[in-house]
Amino acid sequence: MKSALFNGVEVRRRLYLRGMRGQQLAAAVGVSEASISSYLTGKRRPSPPVFLRICRALDAQPDELCSAPPDPPATSGSVA
Repeated sequence: MKSALFNGVEVRRRLYLRGMRGQQLAAAVGVSEASISSYLTGKRRPSPPVFLRICRALDAQPDELCSAPPDPPATSGSVA
């Protein structure tokens, strides 16, 4: 089974809709602004407790802030 990935694009969209900045989310979640930035850009993933605090700060369900990982590329092979 594939595990879901943190969706930084959706978090940024929700921040925009709420008129919030990364600095405000960082303060609400209790992490640094640099950490929020690295989550949003996909450089790092938040720990489960931090992820849940992000969900609470954005009034979102966990599945709303996740996306399925991409499918692996199909292998091409010739069939004789």
